Amino acid sequence: MKAAEDSQEYQLNCARQVVSILFEITGLATILPAAPTVIVGLGDWISFTADQPVSIERLLGLCEPNGNLAFVPDMLNRGRARSRTSPSLHLTNLGSGENLVGHVDAHYWASNPIGHADEFLKKKTAPPSTLLKRLSERG
Repeated sequence: MKAAEDSQEYQLNCARQVVSILFEITGLATILPAAPTVIVGLGDWISFTADQPVSIERLLGLCEPNGNLAFVPDMLNRGRARSRTSPSLHLTNLGSGENLVGHVDAHYWASNPIGHADEFLKKKTAPPSTLLKRLSERG
């Protein structure tokens, strides 16, 4: 069974589920109804591209099911935002008129700055299957 869990196909399937769950939790699925294109790159990074642009104003108005705002703007980079979830969506090119692009960080920087910094410095994150398990345990 371990070999199946290590397969690229299995990890890609897990990555698609992670992105789908995070889009639902954050409300992003309400403005991006079509499933994004998802890939798993070097270092286990989950990246995705949606088939439409998104404005930062619209994104920052989205809420989680509990009513909390789902996204915060990236203070250092205009046109970028992060979801407050963990794992976290990191969205780029917001308001550019280009299709939305982003990736998944294993940790939301504000709630786990050491974990976030570690994956940034190592250029490696948790495998998609691990992130899916964490989301499943979240409830």
